[in-house]
Amino acid sequence: MMIGQVKMTSDTIRSKLAELSATDIFGANFLSVFGDSSWNSDTANQTAAHQFRVELISRIATARLAYGSGTEKRALESVAELFGKARAITANNVGCGTFEILVWHTLNVEVRPFTAKWHPLSQSGVLDALDSSDAFRAELYQIQNSLRVLERALALLTGTTASYDPSRSAILGADEPPQREAEWRPAGGHETYGDHERTAIQRRRDRYGVSHGDWAAGIALSGGGIRSATFSLGVLAALSRKNLLPQFDYLSTVSGGGYTGCFLTSLLGTSNPAEGFGLLSDQEPFKRTERESDHLARVRQRASFLSAGFIERLLLVMRSMYGVFVNAVLALSVIAFIAAVELVGRTGLQLFGVPTWLGWVCPIVALVLLSNVARQERLQLNELTVWHLSLGFLFCFPLIWIAFGAFHVGITRLTGNFALVAEIGPLFAMLLLNATAIAVLGSIFAVFARARSMVIPVVTGAFLLLAEHAFYVTFEGQDLTTTLLVLAIMAVAIGLLWCFVDVNETSLYRYYRSKLATAFIHTGGTNVSPKLSEFEPDLSFYPIINCALNAPGSDDPKMRGRLSDVFTFTPLMTGSNLVGYQETKAWEDLNPKLDLAAAMALSGAAVSPQMGLRTTKQGSFWLTLFNMRLNAWLRKPGIAGNDKAAATWGRWRRDPGIQYLFREFMATASERLPYVNISDGGHIENLGVYELLRRRCRYIVAVDGEADPKMTFHALTNLQRLAYIDMGIMIDAELDEIRLLDTGFSRSHFRFCRIRYPTGDAIEPWEIGYLLYVKLSLTGNEGEFLRRYRLDEPSFPHHSTVDQFFSETQFEAYRLLGEHIGDKLFMRAIIGDLATNSIGVEEWMQKYAENFGEIPPS
Repeated sequence: MMIGQVKMTSDTIRSKLAELSATDIFGANFLSVFGDSSWNSDTANQTAAHQFRVELISRIATARLAYGSGTEKRALESVAELFGKARAITANNVGCGTFEILVWHTLNVEVRPFTAKWHPLSQSGVLDALDSSDAFRAELYQIQNSLRVLERALALLTGTTASYDPSRSAILGADEPPQREAEWRPAGGHETYGDHERTAIQRRRDRYGVSHGDWAAGIALSGGGIRSATFSLGVLAALSRKNLLPQFDYLSTVSGGGYTGCFLTSLLGTSNPAEGFGLLSDQEPFKRTERESDHLARVRQRASFLSAGFIERLLLVMRSMYGVFVNAVLALSVIAFIAAVELVGRTGLQLFGVPTWLGWVCPIVALVLLSNVARQERLQLNELTVWHLSLGFLFCFPLIWIAFGAFHVGITRLTGNFALVAEIGPLFAMLLLNATAIAVLGSIFAVFARARSMVIPVVTGAFLLLAEHAFYVTFEGQDLTTTLLVLAIMAVAIGLLWCFVDVNETSLYRYYRSKLATAFIHTGGTNVSPKLSEFEPDLSFYPIINCALNAPGSDDPKMRGRLSDVFTFTPLMTGSNLVGYQETKAWEDLNPKLDLAAAMALSGAAVSPQMGLRTTKQGSFWLTLFNMRLNAWLRKPGIAGNDKAAATWGRWRRDPGIQYLFREFMATASERLPYVNISDGGHIENLGVYELLRRRCRYIVAVDGEADPKMTFHALTNLQRLAYIDMGIMIDAELDEIRLLDTGFSRSHFRFCRIRYPTGDAIEPWEIGYLLYVKLSLTGNEGEFLRRYRLDEPSFPHHSTVDQFFSETQFEAYRLLGEHIGDKLFMRAIIGDLATNSIGVEEWMQKYAENFGEIPPS
């Protein structure tokens, strides 16, 4: 039949629509009104139907986009534009009665309520937040379904069939073979401990009825003090409601994330867990009835764990003074000895009338020795370095000697003149001027951030020189006997300290550990923290507690610029790549006070003289001097016992002795020492994902609660660097949706990233895993409590990590934000109908992989 001729038919709308497999929009109500109307497929109806079909299949109105793709506002506009298109087509095709019935019924009954609801909400900014568009996208998908039914009805009207479904599209590369998925490597592939770790994790899987096969999943909780601990607790509560927690094998934590992780480990990882405890949604501690679990309430009540009464604060001050006294005696004794040596040297030169021209002997001897050293081609680089440093000092010694003399003369004259004007003694005048100068420099340091890198070395140098000058003039003004007596007293003091002082006991580490244990460690009424080696895996995640092993004095080329290594505690093995791994029980035997609470405290030892990537010589000196030391020295298994010096002097001193304070003063800790320096895991890798990558986890959820007000994603980008350098692992991440908008909010709280594990195979070079990156952030769609709290606290949600004194309101704000963001991970816009049910971690992640589409390589 030619187009333009009218097709005479007795078909009705009811009979023709019966050919459609889905007719929800043309249901009983529609058919009761229009079902018996004639189905006219004349020229006007066919032309109108064809033109409107083109609109439907060529726009977002019927094409479902991946989560994060497209713009919700534009989608709303596209749907609204259909009304204008329908009016124009109807006006240009007079007599298209069947078309009008089908189209205008769909637009008025299905589409208009949707656009009427969302247009004013869009104008108010509701759709600016990506995760607030969940409800919008869910309704949009329903509208798209209706429009696709309309499109198929219009295809019938044109006398054809709908051969193209805009909801389905060919994916580029779909014909390519699927990529190889990551296979589990327990204990990071360590032969000695791999099978034991696999067995422990399999026990938990069997207990919960989980069957993963040869792949593993892990959760990482980042550093960030009590802020991160509280935020992570909220995210875990949201995951628990979906019964997802039992399906994760590992819980890898750093610093503040370790507060929450060790709380769960101490509660669930015991040999005799209480009835009804576990990781399921209907088990303690995440079971929610009329009120939260008593155990979670206990954590909430003790969130301000560093708060203390007057007596406790007084005791803390006294303990801190004890440490400062030891450190000051050590530092000042060394300075006094140097001053005494200088004074003896200058006095001897004057007494014996040594001519000044003999100063030329030092550089000449240095040059002669240098020529001899240069011919020793068999010397190694480190030996050459020692020689050159020694010869360089000898060469410059006359200049240094003259400079010190000029310094003493200048300061003496300055303080002498000031003493005459102020009518005070020269020593008091010097102390006053020195204190004033250091105060000025310290103020510059505190106020001008850009000047800090210059001010710290100046302040440190000024302090050391002025202290040496003070001892010099003091010794110069008294008789030799008194000077020798002072030096002898200092020597005896150092000897006593060397024999009896344990530098771990003089730091604040023990106090910090005690306060953390009281707040977060469940002891079952024994008041004794469990040992990590006593962990029972049946109910709990397998814990990985991440710290930093500080080694700024290491000769290992890998430590160049990094100054530290990732150091981990697990129930079976403890150590790092730099020092190797030994049984955790062996570490505990050599360090009797090492338990779960101690590991947690070390993982959160943020204030330490040596801080991994942020270690500086000047900073180490001042932090040690004022005893700002939350770190600890741990004895290494299999090494310290063979150290002859340690064995000889072990009868006379308590290790680690004050010789390790020198290491902290000078930032020269090394992996070669019998004791290793351990501090906050955030000093090397603050996200806690590194060890999960070593184990090649296929699915990882990383909860990033670090302070990052500018959203620069330091933790993730640092992880990308370390993972590629150390393991060749690539993490493909696109973070634009989390970056701050001009409004100060982000569009989304999370992003889905791809992990590429290298295989060494040219044909299949990668094993693929996935990382769900959950960021502490605001999108503006949070509830009224969080909005109000932000008005009161503009720093929220990135209060400084120094703030460890959380009130109940502050605790609840971060916990509720974590739960809010955790709930957003299960939006219907991403996981569809699975949003209403318990879900498996594999199918959950596969839904993310489907909806986030192609992830660009980093």
